[in-house]
Amino acid sequence: MSNIKNKSESIKEHYGEETVQTTELTEQKDRLERIQSNGYNVVNCGSCGTVIIIELKDDLINCSNCNYESEHCDFPDFVY
Repeated sequence: MSNIKNKSESIKEHYGEETVQTTELTEQKDRLERIQSNGYNVVNCGSCGTVIIIELKDDLINCSNCNYESEHCDFPDFVY
């Protein structure tokens, strides 16, 4: 089992081809990096805290929950 990269791989080996995802932090970070490499990010609204998926190309972000609008620096990353 030393060649297993993450817990999902271990679960897949145990259960066969059934798809099982874990919420292990290392896997969450891997998924977030894939999101970011495609020009998106997961952030929190700087006013109400709502989780938002944004496009990195935009200068201003508007939260549809509270209508707060500001620059990226006011919308912290969901995962640091």
